[in-house]
This record gives sequence, structure tokens and C-alpha cells, in this order.
Amino acid sequence: MEYAVEEQENGHTIVRFSVPSEEIKPKLDEKYKAYQQKVNLEGFRKGKVPKQLLKKMYSKAINGEVFEPYLNEAWKKVFKEDEFDVLGTPQVENINFDAKEGLTFNIVFDTNPEIELKGYDGLAVERVTFEVNDEQVEQILKSFQERNAMLYSVDGEAQKGHILDVDLQEVDRTGVPIIGEKQKNSQLWLTDDNPATEQLLGVKAGEERKVRIVSNKPKSEIIEEQNQESVLDVNYLVKVSSVKERKLPELNDEFAKDMGAYETLHDLQNDIENNLKSRAETKGKTLFRRALADEFIKLNDFQAPPSMVEHYLDEMVKDLKEQNKGKSDFDEQEIRGYYKASAVRNIKWYLLQKKLTEVEGIHVTDEEIEEKIQEIEASGDSGAEQAKKIRENSEERKSLADMMLEDKIYDFLASKAQIQDVKKNWNQVESEGLEKEDVAAAQVDAGGEEQDSGVPTEVE
Repeated sequence: MEYAVEEQENGHTIVRFSVPSEEIKPKLDEKYKAYQQKVNLEGFRKGKVPKQLLKKMYSKAINGEVFEPYLNEAWKKVFKEDEFDVLGTPQVENINFDAKEGLTFNIVFDTNPEIELKGYDGLAVERVTFEVNDEQVEQILKSFQERNAMLYSVDGEAQKGHILDVDLQEVDRTGVPIIGEKQKNSQLWLTDDNPATEQLLGVKAGEERKVRIVSNKPKSEIIEEQNQESVLDVNYLVKVSSVKERKLPELNDEFAKDMGAYETLHDLQNDIENNLKSRAETKGKTLFRRALADEFIKLNDFQAPPSMVEHYLDEMVKDLKEQNKGKSDFDEQEIRGYYKASAVRNIKWYLLQKKLTEVEGIHVTDEEIEEKIQEIEASGDSGAEQAKKIRENSEERKSLADMMLEDKIYDFLASKAQIQDVKKNWNQVESEGLEKEDVAAAQVDAGGEEQDSGVPTEVE
């Protein structure tokens, strides 16, 4: 048995094995004869089943019996004669037998990359401090006010800002209703950006009006069907059942009490401000840590092991499939492509952290873990319960230790970095690549459970 090792730059290793045909073929022939003698097949005398039929029915089993000793020998041979820092579990691939070439197969695996830290002194990173001002507090307070608006019936004519309860019937140009194109119990808000607003001003409850909606949006933004005109031109018969106006509640102490455990409006404003500051601080810390990690990766770059990348993506796909169970438009390949760059980056960061702790001797002691548990325990009832869980569960304890170790790694890199401190307004949160939910979360925290931001509460 001969083999050759092919080590690729990214740590992917292929060991190619070959066994001469003159060694394998007699054993295959012998095994087929043995099967021929013991197989009972209707229409054939025992021992007379044609070899081609045996191949068709039993080739997989026969090949497995003949090839398996060679696969086992190869496994022992390669890992005994060669020292590999194997990552994951090696796989046997491309098993093939050819009458001329003989038996060929590969043992494939990744090795832990040889990481030589090139440096981490003077990492150039930006540390952003997001500042919160009264304007942002008032914006969130205003959003609470908007969410708690009330609807009141209007006896007179509809004006801008009013909301109409309507039934919509699409009609052709002559006014004939189009079957199947009726929408009952809909609502129309007469705003400046609603193309039907001007045509519905002055309407009263119980009236009907024909409305024409014309749009010159590109065809692709309107409908994907073939032969559709690029200009949208639709006619509706609008039957108005009621006209309502939207009124905002006053921002006062009573409003604050309705929003949660607040005695005054000032209490609510303070809580909003504190939550915004807390989230701004957390987000600034997150951005700073990511900048440290990214700069560290840039200075010590290497190729991430393919098997780790694939495993990361496998787990990502598995989780997303579970979350999107029953959805027919789940595209696994699209998901893998979308998250591949993130997988590569996170794996590099994981391996670099591991190497850094080895080189610099960064670790977390049992005493430090116990001190942290006591700190958690002293934080209140929920803290005491969490501390008890950590002490009783080894996985919880390991998770805490991993978090503490990561904190130490970030602190170490920060101590070596050249940091440029920058102040930005919290309103710039989106321009920093953050999600709108960061601000929304502050709204929820400050005002109790999140409320529906759609149609206001109705009062007749």
C-alpha cells in the first residue's frame, strides 16, 4: 500500500492511498465465488448465479468486506507514521476500484493552523462614546404619546389627518366591479403621502366615492407579472362607514402613571434617559471590542480551516431551519453564502484568542470565578438564584469562566492598543451599522411592554 500526503495552505490535508490491482482483484474474485456458492436466487441453481447479477445485487457489500481491512490499515499507518495536529474527525472519501489502477481512496482532514502571532502592540482602534441628550429622550416620549393616541368619531367631513373605515371595491374604467377584488373593513389614513387623500377630502360617513390611483413607479416595484403596464392605474369604489380623528394624550403625570410604575412625568423621562445611556454604553463597548478583534485578526491573518467553517455553517443552517419550519422559501445555499464571511471571521477570532491565551498565559482562576459568583449572588433575588445555578451546573460554570476569559482577552488587547476616543450622538446609532431595535428596546425598557404602533385605541 502506498500513500502520498497533500497539505494545502489552509490546513486542509488529503492523504491519497493506492493498492495495486493484482493484490485486490484476486480477493474480489474469491469473495464473489463465496457469495455465488451461498446465494439462493429463484431461477438459478445454487452456485450458478451469474457474476454480473451478483455484482448488481451485492457489489456494495462485497467491496466493503474486501476494502475495509485496507481502510483500517491505512488509518493506522498514516497516523502512526506521520504526526498531524488533526482538527475534527478525519473522513474516508472517493473509494474506487479500477481493474488497471487498483483500489484508490483518500483520507481527508483539517489540521490546526500554525498561528504565529505577528503582533498586537499598537492596535489602532476607535472607541466611540455615544452621548444622549434631551432631544432623544423627547423623541421616545413622543413615540409613547403616538402609540397611545385615541380615535374619536367625527360627524362632519373628512379632513387631512382623519382616518376612514372603508370597504374597497376595485372597478374597471367604466365602474364595473372586478370580481374577487373587494377588501372589507379596511382603514385609510388621510396623510400627505397617501395618493387617495385629495380625492377623499370632504367625504362623510355613509358616502361612496370613486378613487383613481396612478403611479409611475418602475414596473419591478409594482408587479412581476409579464405584460403588465409600467404605470399603475387602478380604480376603486370607496364606501366610507365612519370618519375618525386621532388625538394624542397629554404628556403629564397621569400619562406617566399609565406607562408603568412612575409617579410623575419627570420619573418617566429619567427612566428613558437612563435606559438610553445604558444602551449607548453597551453599544459603544460592543463596537470597541469588535474593532479590537478585527484589527487583531488583520495583523495576524491566516486561512480558517474549511471543516470548521462548514461546521459553523451547518449549525447556522440547522438553527435557521428550526426557526423557519414550514416556510417553503428557505434557501440553504443562499444562507450559507450570506453567513460564510461571518463564519470565517468568528473562527479566526476564536483560534487567535486560543493562541493568545497560550502565549501570554491569560487564564481565569477558581478564586476569580468564585469571587464573580459571589458578586452575582449579592445583586438581588434573581442573582442569588443565578449563582446557585452556576454552582450546581458545570456547564453554567464553564460558560461564566469563558465569559470572564474573553473579558480578560479584550482588556489585554485594549492595554496594548492605540485608542482614539470619539464622541458621537446616539442618533448616529444607525450610521454605525446598528439596528433600529437598539433604540426601540430602550423605549420598551423605559415604558413597560412594547405596544402596538399601528391603529390607535378607538373611543366612540
